[in-house]
Amino acid sequence: MLLLAISWVKCFIVFNKPKVDVKDNTTTLKIASYNAHYLWRKGENRNKYFESEFKKQFLEKQPLDVLLLQEGATVGHGDSIKKEFLYSSTLNGRNSIYSNYPIINVRKIEWGGEKNRSVFYDLLVDKDTLRVYNVHLSSYKYPKSSDGLVKKGTKKLFRRLGQVFKTHEEQINLVANHIKNSPYPVIVSGDFNSLSNSYPYEQLTKLGIKDTFVEAGNGLGATYEFSYFPLRIDYIFVPETTKVLSHRVVKTKEWSDHYPIIAEIKL
Repeated sequence: MLLLAISWVKCFIVFNKPKVDVKDNTTTLKIASYNAHYLWRKGENRNKYFESEFKKQFLEKQPLDVLLLQEGATVGHGDSIKKEFLYSSTLNGRNSIYSNYPIINVRKIEWGGEKNRSVFYDLLVDKDTLRVYNVHLSSYKYPKSSDGLVKKGTKKLFRRLGQVFKTHEEQINLVANHIKNSPYPVIVSGDFNSLSNSYPYEQLTKLGIKDTFVEAGNGLGATYEFSYFPLRIDYIFVPETTKVLSHRVVKTKEWSDHYPIIAEIKL
Protein backbone atom coordinates (compact mmCIF):
# COMPACT_ATOMS: atom_id res chain seq x y z
CA MET A 1 0.00 0.00 0.00
CA LEU A 2 2.84 2.38 0.83
CA LEU A 3 4.53 1.67 -2.50
CA LEU A 4 1.28 2.28 -4.38
CA ALA A 5 0.80 5.59 -2.60
CA ILE A 6 4.37 6.87 -2.95
CA SER A 7 3.71 8.99 -6.04
CA TRP A 8 0.80 10.75 -4.30
CA VAL A 9 2.78 11.32 -1.09
CA LYS A 10 5.58 12.92 -3.13
CA CYS A 11 3.02 15.45 -4.42
CA PHE A 12 1.85 16.30 -0.90
CA ILE A 13 5.05 16.32 1.18
CA VAL A 14 8.32 17.36 -0.45
CA PHE A 15 11.78 18.46 0.62
CA ASN A 16 13.82 20.59 -1.75
CA LYS A 17 17.09 22.40 -1.32
CA PRO A 18 16.85 26.20 -1.73
CA LYS A 19 17.37 27.16 -5.37
CA VAL A 20 20.28 29.47 -6.16
CA ASP A 21 19.26 32.20 -8.57
CA VAL A 22 22.06 32.88 -11.01
CA LYS A 23 21.64 36.49 -12.14
CA ASP A 24 21.27 36.86 -15.90
CA ASN A 25 18.98 38.60 -18.38
CA THR A 26 16.16 36.07 -17.90
CA THR A 27 12.89 37.49 -16.50
CA THR A 28 11.93 36.45 -12.97
CA LEU A 29 8.20 36.30 -12.21
CA LYS A 30 6.52 36.05 -8.81
CA ILE A 31 2.93 34.80 -9.08
CA ALA A 32 0.32 34.07 -6.39
CA SER A 33 -3.02 32.24 -6.50
CA TYR A 34 -5.69 32.51 -3.82
CA ASN A 35 -9.32 31.51 -3.33
CA ALA A 36 -10.46 34.55 -1.31
CA HIS A 37 -13.86 33.04 -0.46
CA TYR A 38 -15.79 36.27 -1.05
CA LEU A 39 -14.48 38.01 2.04
CA TRP A 40 -15.13 41.32 0.34
CA ARG A 41 -18.87 40.60 0.43
CA LYS A 42 -19.13 40.10 4.19
CA GLY A 43 -19.88 43.65 5.27
CA GLU A 44 -18.11 46.98 4.91
CA ASN A 45 -16.11 46.63 8.13
CA ARG A 46 -14.80 43.25 7.01
CA ASN A 47 -14.03 44.71 3.60
CA LYS A 48 -11.87 47.43 5.13
CA TYR A 49 -10.19 44.97 7.50
CA PHE A 50 -9.44 42.48 4.76
CA GLU A 51 -8.10 45.07 2.37
CA SER A 52 -5.83 46.69 4.94
CA GLU A 53 -4.65 43.41 6.48
CA PHE A 54 -4.19 41.69 3.12
CA LYS A 55 -2.13 44.62 1.92
CA LYS A 56 -0.08 44.92 5.11
CA GLN A 57 0.46 41.24 5.92
CA PHE A 58 0.60 39.80 2.42
CA LEU A 59 1.35 42.19 -0.42
CA GLU A 60 3.88 44.38 1.38
CA LYS A 61 5.82 41.35 2.68
CA GLN A 62 6.19 39.69 -0.71
CA PRO A 63 5.73 42.06 -3.66
CA LEU A 64 4.09 40.19 -6.53
CA ASP A 65 4.14 40.50 -10.29
CA VAL A 66 0.83 38.66 -10.75
CA LEU A 67 -1.99 37.89 -8.29
CA LEU A 68 -4.84 35.58 -9.31
CA LEU A 69 -8.00 35.34 -7.19
CA GLN A 70 -10.87 32.88 -7.27
CA GLU A 71 -14.08 33.87 -5.48
CA GLY A 72 -12.53 37.31 -5.35
CA ALA A 73 -15.17 39.60 -6.80
CA THR A 74 -13.89 43.16 -6.71
CA VAL A 75 -16.85 45.14 -8.06
CA GLY A 76 -16.93 48.19 -5.79
CA HIS A 77 -14.22 46.77 -3.54
CA GLY A 78 -10.54 45.95 -3.65
CA ASP A 79 -9.42 49.44 -4.60
CA SER A 80 -6.52 49.36 -2.16
CA ILE A 81 -5.24 46.18 -3.80
CA LYS A 82 -5.69 47.56 -7.32
CA LYS A 83 -3.39 50.41 -6.34
CA GLU A 84 -0.58 47.90 -5.77
CA PHE A 85 -0.64 46.79 -9.42
CA LEU A 86 -0.60 48.50 -12.80
CA TYR A 87 -3.34 46.40 -14.42
CA SER A 88 -6.36 44.39 -13.29
CA SER A 89 -9.37 42.53 -14.65
CA THR A 90 -12.46 40.88 -13.16
CA LEU A 91 -14.28 39.17 -16.00
CA ASN A 92 -17.23 37.35 -14.43
CA GLY A 93 -17.33 38.55 -10.83
CA ARG A 94 -15.47 35.46 -9.63
CA ASN A 95 -12.03 35.27 -11.26
CA SER A 96 -9.73 38.29 -10.91
CA ILE A 97 -6.20 39.15 -11.93
CA TYR A 98 -3.87 41.92 -10.77
CA SER A 99 -0.70 42.31 -12.80
CA ASN A 100 2.29 44.55 -13.26
CA TYR A 101 2.45 43.39 -16.87
CA PRO A 102 -0.01 44.60 -19.53
CA ILE A 103 -3.11 42.41 -19.97
CA ILE A 104 -3.67 42.29 -23.74
CA ASN A 105 -6.43 39.67 -23.91
CA VAL A 106 -9.01 38.16 -21.53
CA ARG A 107 -11.38 35.27 -22.30
CA LYS A 108 -13.58 32.79 -20.43
CA ILE A 109 -13.48 29.04 -21.03
CA GLU A 110 -17.16 28.25 -21.30
CA TRP A 111 -18.84 25.35 -19.55
CA GLY A 112 -22.51 25.10 -18.68
CA GLY A 113 -24.38 24.85 -15.39
CA GLU A 114 -21.61 25.99 -13.03
CA LYS A 115 -20.87 29.24 -11.25
CA ASN A 116 -17.17 28.41 -10.97
CA ARG A 117 -15.30 29.47 -14.08
CA SER A 118 -11.92 29.38 -15.75
CA VAL A 119 -10.43 32.41 -17.45
CA PHE A 120 -7.23 32.97 -19.37
CA TYR A 121 -5.24 36.18 -19.68
CA ASP A 122 -2.53 36.99 -22.21
CA LEU A 123 0.18 39.08 -20.56
CA LEU A 124 2.88 41.02 -22.36
CA VAL A 125 6.04 40.10 -20.43
CA ASP A 126 8.91 42.13 -21.82
CA LYS A 127 8.60 41.45 -25.57
CA ASP A 128 6.94 38.02 -25.23
CA THR A 129 3.35 36.93 -24.60
CA LEU A 130 2.54 34.61 -21.70
CA ARG A 131 -0.88 32.98 -21.32
CA VAL A 132 -2.01 32.61 -17.69
CA TYR A 133 -5.00 30.43 -16.77
CA ASN A 134 -7.05 31.16 -13.65
CA VAL A 135 -8.89 27.87 -13.01
CA HIS A 136 -11.70 27.18 -10.54
CA LEU A 137 -13.20 23.72 -10.91
CA SER A 138 -16.56 22.68 -9.48
CA SER A 139 -16.90 22.69 -5.68
CA TYR A 140 -18.08 19.69 -3.63
CA LYS A 141 -20.29 21.84 -1.37
CA TYR A 142 -19.65 19.50 1.56
CA PRO A 143 -20.14 20.43 5.23
CA LYS A 144 -16.79 21.45 6.71
CA SER A 145 -17.07 19.42 9.92
CA SER A 146 -17.20 15.71 10.68
CA ASP A 147 -20.62 16.14 12.34
CA GLY A 148 -21.93 17.82 9.22
CA LEU A 149 -20.69 14.97 7.05
CA VAL A 150 -22.40 12.42 9.27
CA LYS A 151 -25.71 14.32 9.03
CA LYS A 152 -25.39 14.46 5.25
CA GLY A 153 -25.35 10.66 5.03
CA THR A 154 -23.09 8.24 3.20
CA LYS A 155 -25.30 7.74 0.15
CA LYS A 156 -25.68 11.47 -0.51
CA LEU A 157 -21.95 12.02 -0.05
CA PHE A 158 -20.96 9.29 -2.50
CA ARG A 159 -23.56 10.47 -5.00
CA ARG A 160 -22.16 14.00 -4.81
CA LEU A 161 -18.61 12.67 -5.15
CA GLY A 162 -19.53 10.86 -8.35
CA GLN A 163 -21.23 13.95 -9.77
CA VAL A 164 -18.27 16.20 -9.01
CA PHE A 165 -15.69 13.72 -10.37
CA LYS A 166 -17.59 13.57 -13.64
CA THR A 167 -17.91 17.36 -13.79
CA HIS A 168 -14.19 17.76 -13.07
CA GLU A 169 -13.34 15.44 -15.95
CA GLU A 170 -15.45 17.48 -18.35
CA GLN A 171 -14.09 20.79 -17.11
CA ILE A 172 -10.43 19.85 -17.11
CA ASN A 173 -10.74 18.28 -20.57
CA LEU A 174 -11.96 21.65 -21.85
CA VAL A 175 -9.08 23.44 -20.13
CA ALA A 176 -6.51 20.88 -21.34
CA ASN A 177 -7.69 21.11 -24.96
CA HIS A 178 -7.51 24.89 -24.73
CA ILE A 179 -3.94 24.69 -23.39
CA LYS A 180 -2.91 22.35 -26.21
CA ASN A 181 -3.97 24.98 -28.74
CA SER A 182 -2.30 27.91 -26.98
CA PRO A 183 0.13 29.78 -29.26
CA TYR A 184 2.03 30.97 -26.17
CA PRO A 185 3.78 29.41 -23.16
CA VAL A 186 1.27 28.83 -20.36
CA ILE A 187 1.00 29.10 -16.60
CA VAL A 188 -1.97 27.30 -15.06
CA SER A 189 -3.07 28.08 -11.52
CA GLY A 190 -6.07 28.18 -9.26
CA ASP A 191 -8.42 26.20 -7.04
CA PHE A 192 -8.86 22.75 -8.62
CA ASN A 193 -10.83 21.16 -5.77
CA SER A 194 -8.81 18.05 -6.62
CA LEU A 195 -5.97 16.17 -4.95
CA SER A 196 -2.68 15.42 -6.63
CA ASN A 197 -3.71 11.82 -7.37
CA SER A 198 -6.78 13.01 -9.29
CA TYR A 199 -7.74 12.98 -12.96
CA PRO A 200 -7.41 16.79 -13.37
CA TYR A 201 -3.90 16.80 -11.90
CA GLU A 202 -2.82 13.88 -14.08
CA GLN A 203 -4.21 15.50 -17.24
CA LEU A 204 -2.37 18.76 -16.62
CA THR A 205 0.99 17.12 -15.94
CA LYS A 206 0.72 15.43 -19.35
CA LEU A 207 0.79 18.82 -21.08
CA GLY A 208 4.44 19.69 -20.57
CA ILE A 209 3.83 21.75 -17.43
CA LYS A 210 5.07 21.05 -13.91
CA ASP A 211 3.88 21.61 -10.35
CA THR A 212 5.84 24.40 -8.63
CA PHE A 213 5.31 22.82 -5.20
CA VAL A 214 6.92 19.55 -6.30
CA GLU A 215 9.79 21.48 -7.88
CA ALA A 216 10.60 23.89 -5.09
CA GLY A 217 8.23 23.45 -2.13
CA ASN A 218 9.18 22.23 1.32
CA GLY A 219 7.26 20.24 3.90
CA LEU A 220 3.50 19.82 3.89
CA GLY A 221 1.84 21.54 0.95
CA ALA A 222 -1.69 21.82 2.39
CA THR A 223 -3.72 24.73 0.99
CA TYR A 224 -7.10 23.91 2.60
CA GLU A 225 -8.12 22.76 6.07
CA PHE A 226 -10.99 20.27 5.95
CA SER A 227 -12.19 19.33 9.45
CA TYR A 228 -8.58 19.27 10.74
CA PHE A 229 -7.44 17.22 7.76
CA PRO A 230 -5.08 19.22 5.50
CA LEU A 231 -5.64 19.01 1.74
CA ARG A 232 -3.65 20.33 -1.20
CA ILE A 233 -6.13 21.45 -3.85
CA ASP A 234 -4.60 24.75 -5.07
CA TYR A 235 -1.79 24.63 -7.61
CA ILE A 236 0.52 26.60 -9.89
CA PHE A 237 1.81 24.81 -12.98
CA VAL A 238 4.54 26.29 -15.19
CA PRO A 239 6.28 25.21 -18.43
CA GLU A 240 8.80 22.37 -18.15
CA THR A 241 11.53 24.71 -19.42
CA THR A 242 10.90 27.14 -16.54
CA LYS A 243 13.18 27.17 -13.51
CA VAL A 244 11.16 27.23 -10.28
CA LEU A 245 13.04 29.22 -7.64
CA SER A 246 10.56 28.88 -4.78
CA HIS A 247 7.06 27.83 -3.76
CA ARG A 248 5.38 28.88 -0.52
CA VAL A 249 2.05 28.39 1.19
CA VAL A 250 1.13 31.45 3.27
CA LYS A 251 -0.74 30.33 6.41
CA THR A 252 -3.14 33.24 6.76
CA LYS A 253 -5.89 33.34 9.39
CA GLU A 254 -9.51 34.46 9.25
CA TRP A 255 -9.37 35.45 5.58
CA SER A 256 -10.60 32.38 3.75
CA ASP A 257 -10.87 28.60 4.04
CA HIS A 258 -7.94 28.43 1.58
CA TYR A 259 -4.33 29.57 1.91
CA PRO A 260 -2.57 31.70 -0.73
CA ILE A 261 0.26 30.05 -2.67
CA ILE A 262 3.21 31.90 -4.18
CA ALA A 263 5.74 30.69 -6.72
CA GLU A 264 8.79 32.52 -8.03
CA ILE A 265 9.95 31.35 -11.43
CA LYS A 266 12.56 32.19 -14.02
CA LEU A 267 11.10 32.17 -17.53
